[in-house]
Amino acid sequence: MQAGTPLDVFQEAVEGVERLLKLLKKSKTAQVKSKEEQQIIKATALAWFNNYRNSLGGVDPNLFKAVEVEYTALFAATAHATTRERYQDALKRLRAAIIALQTQTLANPQPGGKITARPDFSPLVPDVKMQRILENRWDEIIKCLECSAPLAATIMMGGLLEALFLALVNKAKDKGPIFKARAAPKDPRTGKTLPLNDWTLSSYIDVGAELGWITKPAKDIGVVLRNYRNFIHPERELSTGITLSPEDSAMFWSVCTQLIQQIITRVV
Repeated sequence: MQAGTPLDVFQEAVEGVERLLKLLKKSKTAQVKSKEEQQIIKATALAWFNNYRNSLGGVDPNLFKAVEVEYTALFAATAHATTRERYQDALKRLRAAIIALQTQTLANPQPGGKITARPDFSPLVPDVKMQRILENRWDEIIKCLECSAPLAATIMMGGLLEALFLALVNKAKDKGPIFKARAAPKDPRTGKTLPLNDWTLSSYIDVGAELGWITKPAKDIGVVLRNYRNFIHPERELSTGITLSPEDSAMFWSVCTQLIQQIITRVV
């Protein structure tokens, strides 16, 4: 497995668990005795210890415990004629543990919670002036995070993401699939796709996930960032009774930087 962002790694791990679940449901025997099935179970467990875990080098090792207990138990079960039902229960627990680890990882970014090295925007945005604008936006987000201005940081993250999604759309030679995507926003009167200047961050995230620009975990958490970006409207904050904290913005920055990496990777 090639190293990716933590979100990519978690997605691959969850997909491996789900593939195994589907495989085990195909047979009707009560116990799992075939060597082929047992080898696939072992391979699924070893993929965590040999590949996925090593790709999460920046994650606090203390957060791995619950997931590794489940993977270890899964591997150990292959030494016996374990029932299919027990495997399925174990895999469901494992899937829940991986998703919980993903949430904990994003909520507990590494010291500072920030990635300070600016990415190279030039593959996505050829215009030098626009590159400077995007770099300045990145730097300003960092400043907001460092001085504990979580609302300002979160709003700017949403704006930066929206600009990069738009740049990716403009970069596409064939825009047909973009405007024909199921998630593309439609005019309620005509049913036609709205022009790009009427798209929102929500539209870009949904279409980006549909077209494979970003992964599903990135989309799911990006939606949360999008919702909090709407706190730019004071009445939104008043109606929810929620006030963003520096910890919230640090988590969003962790998500945002991974989304940005996925968007830029599409054209590199």
